[in-house]
Amino acid sequence: MKSRKYEKISDRQLQNINEAYNKCTGCRACMKQCPMLETYCKSPKILLETLALGDYFTGIKTKQAYIDNLKMPFTCTLCGYCDQVCPENISLKNIFYDLKKDIIKNNGYPKEFGKRPLSFHQNLSFSKTFSTRTKSLRPDSSRLFIPGCSPSAYSHNIVSNVYAYLNDKSPTHFFKKCCGNPTLSVGNTEKFEHFTRPLKKEVQALNPSEI
Repeated sequence: MKSRKYEKISDRQLQNINEAYNKCTGCRACMKQCPMLETYCKSPKILLETLALGDYFTGIKTKQAYIDNLKMPFTCTLCGYCDQVCPENISLKNIFYDLKKDIIKNNGYPKEFGKRPLSFHQNLSFSKTFSTRTKSLRPDSSRLFIPGCSPSAYSHNIVSNVYAYLNDKSPTHFFKKCCGNPTLSVGNTEKFEHFTRPLKKEVQALNPSEI
């Protein structure tokens, strides 16, 4: 199905953006360690004002300019730094994440942002080939350690050492499954639920006292 152009920000989103704009003082504290904001604005208040007008994604004459603007919310890594340093308790992270969800709900994940590698990764991660079969918890163990695939891909030794430490303190079950975060982080909540529904059932069946 050919994706249609993202028409407008939802009314609910516009209300949240307007509230954030009215609270923002333009102090730029959130920009000090955020390359995403440095790329897309001189001040978060200016960006919020542009979004509040409702035409950030519309009225753009060239396809490339439209795609560049569409990238903005997807560039946010949801690290939460802006939330931590904002003196007015504005959650830019939530605004950008809601924009992602809004865009995906209306258009699907933009193919220009590498949909195929994301889908390929997630389909493989949840396949039987790359998932270990869940064993029952040992009688003396009620704790689950679920590192996910990203930490394991970054450093197998770190994950192994963390597990060894936890297991030394209290018997721990190593749950080697993907958590679906790549799908969740881009705002595709429907696909995330599809991937993780069986995962939740497995965890619930194990009935751990701690995760």
